[in-house]
This record gives sequence, C-alpha cells and structure tokens, in this order.
Amino acid sequence: MKRKIFLVLYLFCHAYLYSQESQRNSMREIPEHQTKELIVDRRFKRGFFNNLNGLVLGCPTADPVWNVAEWNSKFSVFNQQPDTNTGMCRYASNYKDFRFGGPVDAKDYDLYLGVNSDAEFLSHFRSPSIVQNWPAIFVEQQLSPTTIKQIEGPGSPFLSMLKALNFKIDAKLLYNQTIYTQTIADSTANHPQHYNSQLHAAQFLVYFTLQNLNINSTHYGQIMWLGLTVYDDRYRFVPGSDNIMWDTGTNTFMYNIASSDFSSQSSHDGNWVFINIDLLPFAKKALKKVWDFDTDRKVLGSTNLADYKIGGINIGWETTGRNISTVIVKNVSLVAKTDQLFWGLERVSNNAKEEASVSVFPNPSVNSFVTFSGKQMQAISIINYLGQEVIHMDNLASQGEEVNVDISHLSNGIYYSVVKTENGMEQIKFFKQ
Repeated sequence: MKRKIFLVLYLFCHAYLYSQESQRNSMREIPEHQTKELIVDRRFKRGFFNNLNGLVLGCPTADPVWNVAEWNSKFSVFNQQPDTNTGMCRYASNYKDFRFGGPVDAKDYDLYLGVNSDAEFLSHFRSPSIVQNWPAIFVEQQLSPTTIKQIEGPGSPFLSMLKALNFKIDAKLLYNQTIYTQTIADSTANHPQHYNSQLHAAQFLVYFTLQNLNINSTHYGQIMWLGLTVYDDRYRFVPGSDNIMWDTGTNTFMYNIASSDFSSQSSHDGNWVFINIDLLPFAKKALKKVWDFDTDRKVLGSTNLADYKIGGINIGWETTGRNISTVIVKNVSLVAKTDQLFWGLERVSNNAKEEASVSVFPNPSVNSFVTFSGKQMQAISIINYLGQEVIHMDNLASQGEEVNVDISHLSNGIYYSVVKTENGMEQIKFFKQ
C-alpha cells in the first residue's frame, strides 16, 4: 500500500515538474518587451552645441549630442568663458545662469537653468498691443534619425510598435520672484502698468515632437508638439484643457498634458518633484485631436500611427512675465518598450562618392546667403533643427559648380543641407549667425 502511494506521489510530482518546465519553455518562445533608453548623455556630461553660433560648450570641450537654444535674448550668456569654480561648467550673466557637467558622483543636480526675464524686458511688462517676443532657453536633443541627421541613440520605434513610452525627470524649483507692479513709467512704449496672468508667466517646460519619419510618406518631416509643464508661476497644478493649441512660432499644433496626469507634487513647494509618465496614450490622443480638427490635412497629413515617432525633446524656460527663476534637473530618461523583434529603424547612409566633394561657404555664415560648391549638383534642400524643409532648389545642373542660396529669411541657428548629385546624396551642416 505504501509503495502504491509512493508511486502515485512520484508520478504526480514528475507530471507537475514536467508541466512547469513546459510552461517555462513556452514562455521563452514569447518575445519579451524590448526596452531601449532613447536619450543619450542623460547627465549632460558631454556639453552642448550652441544653436546660435555653432560653438561647442563644455569644460573642457566635449563631443555633445545636446543643443542649447537661447531665443530672443538681448545678450547671449555663452559669449564668455565658462566658470568652473562651482564644480560645474557654468555660463552666467545678469540674464541667465546655465550649469552642467559636474562630477560623476554629483548627487544634487545634472542641469541648472536660471533666468532673469525682468532684465531681458528692461523692467517693463510685455505688452499685448505690440509685437514682442519673449526670452526662452531650452536644451534639446534629436532622438530619432532623419535623412538629414544621424543620432547616437537607438531612435524611437514608430508609435504603432510601442507598448509604452516611459518618461522620467526629477525637477526642483530653487527660486522664483514674480514682479507684479510697474515701477518705471513708459507710456510711450505702451507697456501695461500691471501684471496680467493672461500675458505674463514663467514656465519650465518639457516638450516632445511627434514627427512623421516614414521616408516613404508624402508628409515626411511634419511635426506637432506634446508637452508637460514642470513649473508655472500662475498655477500650483497646471490644468488640462484636453484641447490642442496653435503655436505661432513653429506653425504647428501643441497638446499639453495636465499636471495631475504625471505628479501629485507641486513644484511651488520647492521640493523635488518626481515625474514618471507613460507618454504613449497622450501621444495617440494628441494626434487624434489634430486629425479630428485638421480635416483638410494641411498640418499633419498622415493619420497613420505607423508613420510617427518621437522625434526630439526640449527642456527649459519660456518667460513672458517679469521673473527671476531657477530650476534644477536630474535623472532624465525616456524608455521605449515594444514587443516587436526588430525596431524597424531606417538609417540613411551617405551614398555620395568622394569625388562629388560638395562644400558650403561661409560656415558659419553672417551673410544673407551661402554658396554651395561641387560638381554635378542637381538639387539642394535645407532643413531646420525640427526636420522641416525651409528651402528647396532643384534643376541646378545648368548653374555650374557654384550655387548661391538666399538665407536672409532664416532665423539664426543650425541647419542641415542635403545636396543631390549624380553620384548620390551629401549631407552638410552649417550655421547662420
């Protein structure tokens, strides 16, 4: 009897172990989510390109993958030698304080961004009745490759392939002073005498581009913005409108995520705010909002998620009010998850032969034109940092080996040129100052 019981137990245990092993083997056959960090140099150790003059910023000069964009400033904070006495690489003036690249074991922060828009506005409130831009400073990185720029990271899969897109950032407001009353009379410039919350604000923002990066799409390169607000001096928690807005600066749509969707903490308290959010459902919602509104497909032509990727990321200040403000940042991360076996990324190689030898002069350019030199040039495309084509010239075969291109209408910054020759394509970066 005992032997029978033992035999039954043996057979039961053997069957159980076999079933478990079979289960494990079947699980191995199911591809797990592939996980990729999309951001390169998450701690800003390698310095920056300055988009206005093409200089490389660092202590010492490094090999940057980030750009820093300083818009509508009276004086650039980067027109001087950096200070390393803080243990960081620091560029500072009466207008801005920009620090990065501290010791490897630094725990306090990876990036320090301070702004003084009161000085930028010369102690006057921005007026609604005159055209007046506002100062901004952003750090930015192209995350997915295009035909005009390669990247060091893996690039984002198309949105249709993604299971999740997890963004993390730790941010802390160190200081903010909002000025509410006018102390300098200036009736001639028609400046308002008092603060207006509809016109005046200090915002620390994170924005991503949702970009058509299917090279076979007729709407290749088109973008919209997906953003979240880390700090706004008007709101402890930024409300969500669940609507799209129009950005006049880049001529495209924007969608902003409500604060309650990514954090229960307010940056107004002066503590670290730990933001952790899956961007994927919001990216899908934002695109759907644009598709439903823009029925003529004038902005985003494609309505296929399989055409879109996360193109790039911007982090920084926009200040329309009179503010003195500082935010520090650390632990920036953007992780893409997919159960696809392959990422399906296109990397466009330079197929041009060396004898084509296309060049651009002057570079950097302080003139209203640049000259492309090379043999057998057929077409020239100039693309801005958003991946948008801003100049296109074709049928160039009859113009000889030099082609002058008018860039007077372009803003200062980094541009990428793609030159088509009989032998292939050449890609050249140039700067307009």
